[in-house]
Amino acid sequence: MRGRARPPRTHRLSTNAGDALSLYPRRGPSPTLSTPSVAALPLRGRAWHAPCLALRCELESSWRQTSTIHTCHPVFPIDSVITATRLSAELVSSRFADSAAWAGWYLPMEFWTPGALGLGELPRYAQETSMYLKSVRDLPVLGSPFISDLGVDPETTRAVFTTLLQAADIDIVALQDGVGARQIPTSELATRVRPWLEATQAACDTAGCETWLNAESFFGPNAAAPDGVEAQLGIASTHGLLAVTFEFSNYWIDEDGSSNELYDWYFASQR
Repeated sequence: MRGRARPPRTHRLSTNAGDALSLYPRRGPSPTLSTPSVAALPLRGRAWHAPCLALRCELESSWRQTSTIHTCHPVFPIDSVITATRLSAELVSSRFADSAAWAGWYLPMEFWTPGALGLGELPRYAQETSMYLKSVRDLPVLGSPFISDLGVDPETTRAVFTTLLQAADIDIVALQDGVGARQIPTSELATRVRPWLEATQAACDTAGCETWLNAESFFGPNAAAPDGVEAQLGIASTHGLLAVTFEFSNYWIDEDGSSNELYDWYFASQR
C-alpha cells in the first residue's frame, strides 16, 4: 500500500469486501447482509469487509442501467456511474465518519483481464472514483478485477492494468481467481489462474500498490470442496500474497448460522 501501514494478518484468509463476517470465532447466529445499492462501500478493520448494514440509497436506477451495456460501448453511462459513486461516498462518510472500524474503500465496479476491446471507460472510472474517494476520506482503496474469458494474453493484462493503476489511486488489487464462476478444476489452476495473477502482481509492483488473491469459495452453485480452496490458497501463498474469499456468508456457514465443512476445515488447518 502506498505509504500506509498494512492491516494485521491474523489469518492468511479473510473475507471478501462484500461479506458480512470475518473468519474469526463467532458468537451466536450470523448477521444478515443485504447487497448494498451503493457504489462505494466502507471496509471494516482487519477483515476488510463491508459493515453489516444494508444501505438503501436512491442510486439503484443509475447503477442498474449499467448492467446491460458494455463499458466499451459509446453510450455506456460512465458519467452517471461516477456521479452515483460520489453521492454514495458522501452518504457512507456521513454515516460512518466516526467509526473506528472503517478502514478503507471498496470499488464494486470491476475491471477484468482485457481482450481486444480493452476496458472501455473503466480506466476513467477507476481514476476519477479512487481520487474522489480519497478526497472524501483519505483511506486505502481496494478494487477486485476478475479473470475474464476475453483475456487471452497475460502480457496485455499486465500492460493495461499497469496503465490503469498508475493513473488511478488504488492501493490494493484483489484479483478474483474465477475458479467458482468458471468452474476451473484444480488441475488447471497453473494455466488458467497463475499467469493472470502474475501479470496482475507485476502491474501492481510497477504502480506501487498491493496484490491480493480473491479466492472464490464456490464451484458452480455449491460451496467449494476444502481441497480445492486449499489449492487456491496455495497459489496465494506461493506468491506471498494475502487471500480473501467470495463468498463467506453463502458458502462457509449454513442458513441457521452454523459452521459447515469448509469453515470447520479451515479453522482446523490453522491449529
